[in-house]
Amino acid sequence: MNTATRADRALERVQNLYIVQTRLIKLLESDLRDPVIRKETQASIKEFQNLLSKADWRYMGGEEVWESLKMLPRDALAMLRASPASMRHLKAEVATAKTLKLKAKGKVLKHRAMAKTKVKVKAKAKRK
Repeated sequence: MNTATRADRALERVQNLYIVQTRLIKLLESDLRDPVIRKETQASIKEFQNLLSKADWRYMGGEEVWESLKMLPRDALAMLRASPASMRHLKAEVATAKTLKLKAKGKVLKHRAMAKTKVKVKAKAKRK
């Protein structure tokens, strides 16, 4: 006869929450430039948030502990966004935008130079 009481289920949720927390912290301490680790970290953040929403603070050491655990997903997402892989992606986008802007500017300058040359050629033709 397997009858789990409400307290047993609550304790099991808290235990799972702490297991996911340790996995998440371990992932955050690893190389976040690796896309596989980044995806696994994001999945762990979602799982942690889901478990935290179902957990009962009375079984995890009090409301203060629960409040501090609520900040972990936010901090983890901030670490992901600030990771070098995320920055490299942003730098690549900025570099591409600058390159496109310079190319467009170069075309405009070329066009202006060609227009000036045509004007000079026409002016010389009129003088002769």
